[in-house]
Amino acid sequence: ATNVAGLPGNGVSGKGYSQLSSPTDIAVDSDGTMYILDSGNYRVMKWLRDEPLGFRVAGNESSGSALNQIAHSYDLYLDNDGNIYISEYGNHRVSKWLKGNTSAGIVVSNTQLTYEAPCNVGR
Repeated sequence: ATNVAGLPGNGVSGKGYSQLSSPTDIAVDSDGTMYILDSGNYRVMKWLRDEPLGFRVAGNESSGSALNQIAHSYDLYLDNDGNIYISEYGNHRVSKWLKGNTSAGIVVSNTQLTYEAPCNVGR
């Protein structure tokens, strides 16, 4: 195997641009550029082919529900225009980060789970 992202062989996670922490998903575009959902650092890293460092394209590296943050996530999707969609498990939403905009995403879907007790009229 060849190491293509993250520090090779040391098995230590971190926040540096050569490090990852609990990556959970990856997308690769037609140029071979990787987009890595670095869940432990609450960010998406873009890694150009044959480069030693990646750079952050989504998330501000802290968990939260503000539009510049992402929470614990498992999946991402890269569309043909280079926009990134992140399925945020921790925020119960899908956020979209437009290509070139690394400061904030937009919410394209969210679900607030609610429970309503059944009506017991006449009891």
